[in-house]
Amino acid sequence: MRKFLLALCLGLFTFVPAHSQFSTAGTDFWFGFLENFSSTQIDGQLYLTSPVNTTCTVTLANGSYSQNFNITANVLLNVTIPAFNNPLVIQDQVVQNQAIHITSALPITVYAANVENATVDATVIYPTTSIGNDYRVAVYNPSNLAGSAAEFLIVAAENNTQVEITPSAATLQGNAAGTPFTIMLQQGQTYMVQSNGDLTGSTVKATGGMATCKKFAVFGGNQCASIPNVGAQFVCCCDHLYEQIPDVNRWGKNFVISPLTTRIGDTYTITAHTNGTVVNVSGVGVYNLNAGQFVEFITPGPAKWITSNNPVLVAQYANSQDYDFCAGADPFYIIIPPVEQATTDAIFGAYAMPLTTNYYLNVVTKTVNIAGGVVLDGVPIPAASYQPVTGNPAWSFAPITILAGSHVLHCDTGFIATTYGFGQYESYGYLAGANLIDLLAQPQVVFSGDTSVFSSFNDTLDCQDQYVFCFLDSNNTTVTQVAWNFGDGPQVIPGWSAGHTYTNPGQYMVTMWYMLPGGCNLDSVTFPVNFVASVAVLDLIHDTTVCPGDSITWMIPTGGMGTITWWDNTNDTVKTVPAGYYTVAYDSQGGCHITDSATVTEIIPNQAGLPNDTSICFPDTIVLSVNPLGISYTWQDNSTNPTFTATGPGTYFVHVDYGNCASDDTVNILDFQLFTVDLGNDTNICQGDQVILDAGIPGANYLWSTNAVTQTINVTTTGNYWVEVSVNTCVEGDTVNVVVTAPPAFSLGPDFEICDGDSALLDATLPNASAYLWNNGLGTLPSGYIYNAGTYIAQVTVPPCFVEDTIVVGLKVVINDILPDSVWFCQDENIEITADLNNAVYAWSNGSNSQTVTFDETQTASIIVYISGCTAKDTVDIHELTCYCNLFVPNSFTPNGDEKNEIFKPVICPELDYYTLTIYNRWGQEIFRTSDPAKGWDGKHGGKESPLGVYTYMVVYDSWAVFENEKTVRGQVNLIR
Repeated sequence: MRKFLLALCLGLFTFVPAHSQFSTAGTDFWFGFLENFSSTQIDGQLYLTSPVNTTCTVTLANGSYSQNFNITANVLLNVTIPAFNNPLVIQDQVVQNQAIHITSALPITVYAANVENATVDATVIYPTTSIGNDYRVAVYNPSNLAGSAAEFLIVAAENNTQVEITPSAATLQGNAAGTPFTIMLQQGQTYMVQSNGDLTGSTVKATGGMATCKKFAVFGGNQCASIPNVGAQFVCCCDHLYEQIPDVNRWGKNFVISPLTTRIGDTYTITAHTNGTVVNVSGVGVYNLNAGQFVEFITPGPAKWITSNNPVLVAQYANSQDYDFCAGADPFYIIIPPVEQATTDAIFGAYAMPLTTNYYLNVVTKTVNIAGGVVLDGVPIPAASYQPVTGNPAWSFAPITILAGSHVLHCDTGFIATTYGFGQYESYGYLAGANLIDLLAQPQVVFSGDTSVFSSFNDTLDCQDQYVFCFLDSNNTTVTQVAWNFGDGPQVIPGWSAGHTYTNPGQYMVTMWYMLPGGCNLDSVTFPVNFVASVAVLDLIHDTTVCPGDSITWMIPTGGMGTITWWDNTNDTVKTVPAGYYTVAYDSQGGCHITDSATVTEIIPNQAGLPNDTSICFPDTIVLSVNPLGISYTWQDNSTNPTFTATGPGTYFVHVDYGNCASDDTVNILDFQLFTVDLGNDTNICQGDQVILDAGIPGANYLWSTNAVTQTINVTTTGNYWVEVSVNTCVEGDTVNVVVTAPPAFSLGPDFEICDGDSALLDATLPNASAYLWNNGLGTLPSGYIYNAGTYIAQVTVPPCFVEDTIVVGLKVVINDILPDSVWFCQDENIEITADLNNAVYAWSNGSNSQTVTFDETQTASIIVYISGCTAKDTVDIHELTCYCNLFVPNSFTPNGDEKNEIFKPVICPELDYYTLTIYNRWGQEIFRTSDPAKGWDGKHGGKESPLGVYTYMVVYDSWAVFENEKTVRGQVNLIR
């Protein structure tokens, strides 16, 4: 017989129903576009889809664009907001009316793509019902490249939205890291923050009294990020990052990260919102993070399990194409949802971009679903497509190649899906399927003795199961008020738990309302309950007691609607029995079969059923129970419940009245102090280190597995260590597993020298390493090329050990200044040139291998010299000169526009080291000067024609190849028109 105990906490507050939304589908959206790489005007691309035909309106808040559209079921609609309507936000830290607003008659899914040639990324857009007011940002560290600022965007969905921003890095507009500042936004306004530092960990939250309830959307990314970012080194090429960020209420604790198809490794970041966050990445490492801190790592496949003691934000980044020289790839950015946000249905689009040619889908689901449980476009995904998740084989991952266009995914028990596209130095990625549940409030549903989370509740009640019990953990400090409605009437039941019996078949929507601390509006979640049948008789017979020698009579009226069958195969509707165990079955005309059983107990006087005398350890309590079938109960304090909670030492008495008979009983309870022993989590230490295990509880008695009897022990070897701590008669204990790991052998190799201008590979790669750190140039990469001599130190973390090695790289010095920059020789002669580097092998551009070579014509000659294993190169410019120079000066010119004799210009040889031509008027005033032998006087002064007449000229010139001294020639020229 199924029984439920329902405790309701009643309160006096009013509940107003609110819309509930779990997935990325909705009817109202607010969003915006971030600034792309070096672009101020590009088209805004939207992709809209729905499982049903519907209509929608797309509006730009600046008033420059508004259009209505028809959406056909399961067909991807592409909407372009033209560049001249200014859909992008391009002004840093300026309030603008740049939000995009979409409304629809029926739920749709919206994707936005920021598309510039070779710099593309996309995101799914959250409906307004799934955005929040408290965010922590995850972006990506800017590259050492102009136009690669980290950035995030705030989009207001309501008027008078006051937002407090605390950047984790200094902003481009001068706001200091860690110093909060506030802005005020109206509905449809946007505000973008950019930085040359890493903005990951920045907080963005509503503030200002009632304004703390204002909801807004946040988008993060980078103008054009090179990934991974290794400081001064640039991994080609950069790409735009663009993703909507969930508010902290929708973060989770359990994740699956799945590798991107065609890549040898992906970059991930994990960001913490609270202090003391411990994150375990299977096969990678364990990270301890405080609020706003994050860890970045690169890992190849297979898919891995991530778990955390506090909610975290996980982001996946595709690396730049030249990171692994994958043909057709580049960075993009996806927020990975926790498995707590698994959804059952999704419609998504793989859309064509200018350079995108290949499209992929990553599906994560429970392993029990791989035998056809996940259906893509009406066809089950084959079991052979799946791979187990490292660290949690209960989950599996399938990488799938898809075609461009609209797609449909379905799985009864849920999945997480991401989709992405790759092209030559181009890529995009976004969330294809997940829920957006507020994970701070997760009601549980109980029926048929089974408990399930409301978001995965997908069952139908049968004849016996029309009783539904719902509850929210009363230890949930994130919720302050709770109330329920079961969908078949207006009744609202306040309290952390509620139960309800349905009397008529049908589908009912159960709603839980709740208030967040400091909130001013109620939020809600809603889920369906299907009830297909109803039976009037559920509790057929029940446990009871009788006095010695008495019997009990049961009456089961059926109204002619069913049949009763007793344990003895009789069908009586009235049955009288003595003490004993009995069963009965009821079969309704509707096909419901109900069984019940009961025990009739004969009362033994003066034995109500209290336990023997006992002890409790304070502050534990003990519930004293007696036979629950009495008519009335009287305890020593005159309370009348069938149970009594003893909270301390003493003598407890109960009198139970069963009608014609009664029973009494007494129990004595002793009291001792209760305490807790906690040795901490299992740990892994490096050989040579030690860990101190502390049992706590000073002054107690201790017994360790090592036979030590002290409060603490030092552990240096692998093993399971336990301790028993006793105080009086109370004993508590704990066990911890300690693993000691030997450090790996590590060497960078012997010291060596490199030639000037050459490079060398330094490799610190170790299996299972979680982090690398170089003192010079290579940052956090496991290996890389160096180009300069120096001392290089590599530090490698192979949890739990840390190893280090040093290598000295010397420089083989080769003189590169082998030849003079230029030489000259006179016409009809030649010149000898000698390489200024002895004991070498020479290779001249004319094919000679001698140290000295003769040249007889103008050219640029080059030489390659091989010496000491290095190569040196140099060039020399060889000039042939005309070693004579005659000057001819005309005595008149006619600048009259007939294109004959228009310019006065002396004629002289071109090999001059110095040249000036100066013109003077009749009064000796200088009216023209040039140092270019190719230029002459056009008869003008100050832009006006000079008067006709005679002018004086002076030519000064020199050529070291011809003259020993500078020459000066003076004369007169006649200007005629």
